[in-house]
Amino acid sequence: MMYDHVLRLTITLTSQYLRLIDLPEASFGIIMALLSLLGLLVPKLAEFMVKRFTPAQNAAWLGLLTILTLWLLTGFVPYFGVIPMALVMSGLLLTAFFTSHYLNLVASSEQRATVLSFKGLAFNLAYGVIGILFAMLINRLRTSVKGHSPQWSETLIENEAFRQSYNWLPWYGGLLIAATALFCYFLLKHKPDYGTRA
Repeated sequence: MMYDHVLRLTITLTSQYLRLIDLPEASFGIIMALLSLLGLLVPKLAEFMVKRFTPAQNAAWLGLLTILTLWLLTGFVPYFGVIPMALVMSGLLLTAFFTSHYLNLVASSEQRATVLSFKGLAFNLAYGVIGILFAMLINRLRTSVKGHSPQWSETLIENEAFRQSYNWLPWYGGLLIAATALFCYFLLKHKPDYGTRA
């Protein structure tokens, strides 16, 4: 849930992001189709990772990938800014694989449908909350930009507010990951380590 909601938010905003890295709108469909090809490669990487690393180590790798991705997105580098979008897609695919893999290990077959339903509910709830928070942030930044540059057009104001909003994502993600890792460490330190190098 922690990784999914923030990465899914950035996927939702892909079109505006691609505009701001100077890519023509006609290329958006092609880019997303090419990024979807990661679905053929990332599961193989995930299979290797669940055999090689513990769940805690995989969570840490995913955390590092998420923070790096969110930080790279803030650069809005023309054309090459599509690379962080590939990392966003990879992070989402790894999150989905790890979640399914580890839930299948710890949930009995009788409980699995209930657990997966709760997982879907939790993911959607987190995504809804971050969507509301992001909308509030954009509105505040839009007002701030308009106050500092009243001569700007609405489009320039919207674009600048969007750029500035991405500067908040690494901090949000980093603090949330750190807090969750600390909470899980104390909660799970005496529990069995499911899914260790099988």
